[in-house]
Amino acid sequence: MALAIATGRPHRCSGRFALHALAVMTGILASATEGHAVDIVDVTEPPAPFGHADAAELLHPKAVVTSGPHMYDAAAGEANNDSRV
Repeated sequence: MALAIATGRPHRCSGRFALHALAVMTGILASATEGHAVDIVDVTEPPAPFGHADAAELLHPKAVVTSGPHMYDAAAGEANNDSRV
């Protein structure tokens, strides 16, 4: 999520996706309580799957965050965690 925010693209951890995760968890609890499978009613559109390039970028980000108290240059692997603004 931080990389998406830093690079200005939509992140995958949206509120809608959180509601989907909550629906799945409550469905699991209901199934365990009732002793049978239950339908999970959810209309959330899943995020697009990661491609190979997207997954590789998570391991080796190219982003440079140059503003705020937590500046980070991923290419150099350097962080400035100076909390002074």
